[in-house]
Amino acid sequence: MRNLLIYCRVGYKLFNPKSAIVHGGAELDLYNIAIRLADSYRVYFLCEKDDPFEKEEHIQSVRVVRIARLHKRLPLKLFSLAALFWETLRLLHKVRPAIIFQETAAFETGLLCGLKGSARFVYRVAHDMDIDRKFISYKPWVGKIYEFGLRNADQVIAQTRYQQDMLKAHYGRDSVIVRNAQEIPDHGGLLPISRRSKILWIGRLTEMKRPRHFLDLAKANPNRSFVLAGNYEDRTPYVRSLLEEIARIPNLEAHWFLNWRDVLSLYRDAAAFVVTSDPAGEGFPNVVVEAMKFGCPLYSLSWDRDELIASQQLGRIFNGDVPLFISELESFLADHQGLERFSSNAYKYASTYNNIANAMREYRRIFQDLL
Repeated sequence: MRNLLIYCRVGYKLFNPKSAIVHGGAELDLYNIAIRLADSYRVYFLCEKDDPFEKEEHIQSVRVVRIARLHKRLPLKLFSLAALFWETLRLLHKVRPAIIFQETAAFETGLLCGLKGSARFVYRVAHDMDIDRKFISYKPWVGKIYEFGLRNADQVIAQTRYQQDMLKAHYGRDSVIVRNAQEIPDHGGLLPISRRSKILWIGRLTEMKRPRHFLDLAKANPNRSFVLAGNYEDRTPYVRSLLEEIARIPNLEAHWFLNWRDVLSLYRDAAAFVVTSDPAGEGFPNVVVEAMKFGCPLYSLSWDRDELIASQQLGRIFNGDVPLFISELESFLADHQGLERFSSNAYKYASTYNNIANAMREYRRIFQDLL
């Protein structure tokens, strides 16, 4: 059995709910790949861990290995990067992987590619800014190292046609598309859209996610019930102001730092799933996949990558028009036939294109073709 090394710095909580490390959608992708390919590969999942937990654990047939924390601030960051180099070199020598898999633009993209030796390095794009040159303008020297890994990866995987086009335009790289994928629940077990009442938003409290638009939506519709499930890394002034505002909205129910398995239950009673993210920073959000697989109509301020919402009739898209986004919610919810259609289309699309069994077949084929 060959070794597969998956590098996922902040994914430990997916294996251990007791961890306090915050993760996002990209980490969920890598977790799903790890546990589902453990029958075909000896999988090593490299991640940061909270201090109480063991350096190496065997969880769900995956070897979950601790890597050192990467400090974000100088001068500790320089020491962290030097330690990261030697740690990565040591782990690669120990594991001797056939395949190295990593997702999201980072220093480690270039590092893993540069140190891969005879292994095959596979990079998967997470966010659009990873490949439209925004990342390198934001982090110039880290971006140069990242781009080395992107340009020299043995295989690049995109989430959307837009990402595929950007990879070709900016880097001359061909890529294959493997969509974000999850287990799809049985349709018979879903609550009919006519019996749902909540307006749902899920995500991190960051400026790119633009949660304040959701708060404005709740304040403008006081007779509707809104639910927010969120997390945040630090209590920055931006986060503190949001927390204070959330506490003042009586028709908004907030949940913090839920385990991702517990988050799934929130979709079941959602009459609409709200997307407020800036599309320039997103890829294909996993929360959109989760919403669709539970038959939630989508209500999006700006995001509609590959014109998915419009072309598949999954909900409403407002092309960044904030006043219209705020004012149209009541009429959107009052159109019961429209909601039924959006809900049915969303579930069918997720069942067809975001089914985890189909995605795993693609990954197995890609990895096998590289070996």
